[in-house]
Amino acid sequence: MDNYHLTKDGDDWKLQKEGSERAIKRSGTKADAMEHMKGYMDGREGSVKIHKEDGKFQE
Repeated sequence: MDNYHLTKDGDDWKLQKEGSERAIKRSGTKADAMEHMKGYMDGREGSVKIHKEDGKFQE
């Protein structure tokens, strides 16, 4: 099972596979990034860790 992170990167939010240097998707807002993440993860097995702007994990 793959692990992914949704994090703030400058002015953007990015979805990135753990261990990869490239973002899968970049979005201007966290809400848009979460919508893209849901579509990307549909049919895939994996864990997504969603971070706050300060980098800490969101509950």
